[in-house]
Amino acid sequence: WAYDCGRDRDPAELHVFEVKNGQFNQRLMLTMPNTAFDDMRSIIHNVLRCKLNVSGLMDKGGNGREIAEAMETRYGMERVKGVWFTNEKKDLWATNMKKCMERKKVTLIPDRDQEQQFHSIQRRATGSKHMVYEITSSHSSIGGGVKIKHHGDKFWTAAMCIWQCEARTGMVMVASEGTGEVRQAQAISNKVNSVGINLNGTRRSVTAREA
Repeated sequence: WAYDCGRDRDPAELHVFEVKNGQFNQRLMLTMPNTAFDDMRSIIHNVLRCKLNVSGLMDKGGNGREIAEAMETRYGMERVKGVWFTNEKKDLWATNMKKCMERKKVTLIPDRDQEQQFHSIQRRATGSKHMVYEITSSHSSIGGGVKIKHHGDKFWTAAMCIWQCEARTGMVMVASEGTGEVRQAQAISNKVNSVGINLNGTRRSVTAREA
């Protein structure tokens, strides 16, 4: 799983991927526009409290630092690790994401907003030969077709997830039918049902009122 912190200008994103038979399947894509930090913390706690073997990355920049450090302290670095969004890390995540998608190892939830954000990311080399990533289209839509500015947050959150899956295979969520783990995954839905989450490949936009 991965979490990209946002508050007023950009929605926060929480994505969960399942690792199964060498494939990375997106099971949850939760968008949280203008959601209170306490509500975001509760949602992350509920994901981490499940019995599945879950390991994730959290955006440690700006408003995300306090949440990431609190989660690291409570659950340990094996389960939660805060990361800075540097150009070097973005290049690693994006390159790895492209490789996995070209090899057809990634299954994404069908979602137009996510698709728009994926296609909006453009890679460019600077004069000093460093790679930077820019947004070619700065608007996408959330539930109800409301247009919002974005910074490719859905792409970066998914790319973080895939990087974590690749780097920590065996430490990420693994669900296999017949072991009860799929039913345990569904239990997350019950824990955070106040925002209507489930893990059946769900896209969801949470408003501050709902949270």
